[in-house]
Amino acid sequence: DPLSQAGVRTSAHRAGLLKAIALHESGSWLRVRLEALRAAADEAARRGDPPPRKLLLFAHHIRVMDQLQATAGEALGDAEACVRLDGTSDGPARNALIDRFRSERRALVALVSTTACGAGVNGFQTVADQAFFCELPQDQGWKGQAEARLHRSGQSEPVTVVYLLAEWEREAAAQPSAALLRECERFDERQWATLRKTEETIASVVSGQVQRQAHPAGAGGGDSAADAGDADDAAS
Repeated sequence: DPLSQAGVRTSAHRAGLLKAIALHESGSWLRVRLEALRAAADEAARRGDPPPRKLLLFAHHIRVMDQLQATAGEALGDAEACVRLDGTSDGPARNALIDRFRSERRALVALVSTTACGAGVNGFQTVADQAFFCELPQDQGWKGQAEARLHRSGQSEPVTVVYLLAEWEREAAAQPSAALLRECERFDERQWATLRKTEETIASVVSGQVQRQAHPAGAGGGDSAADAGDADDAAS
């Protein structure tokens, strides 16, 4: 198929690219959000107020990021309004881009690589409180690290994190692209389920539920110890 011939072979890459293309369309969630952000920034500048809180866009594949960058530039009316941080940015260059995102009024969006810049980066939380994931992270570790770019010391506002999952319209079943759309939907469903399951397992461990299930006799304190003693007597 055309995507395979273009080197887009994995389901993860396909799903991300198709979602990015859909987000480029007029009226998409992302375009509406970006246009509202641009309007708020223009109004704040007119009044002499501080700029509005900014937005992080997370993705992984280069072509997906290319498409998102183009969409952001068009919706914001300024190609320089989107600051891109990916694997090509080394330490000093990356820090300079983060400083620019934080300090420049016109820099309203940071397009961030989940794997290249989703960990060990600080400063976003002082100017942004919303993150949007066009591509689902590869695993819970990357998901948690990326979310932590906003959920950290210095954040003064509630944080909103949005994950976009592919969903094909059943009316498109007769179209040539129907199989590809179904493939992307199934991939995102499986990946999201895996992320959520891992997240729930980690939460259970942290809260102590797993330990209590493994050692039920000690979970009830003194009463459980007395019950255990009675059981020993009966066995003897």
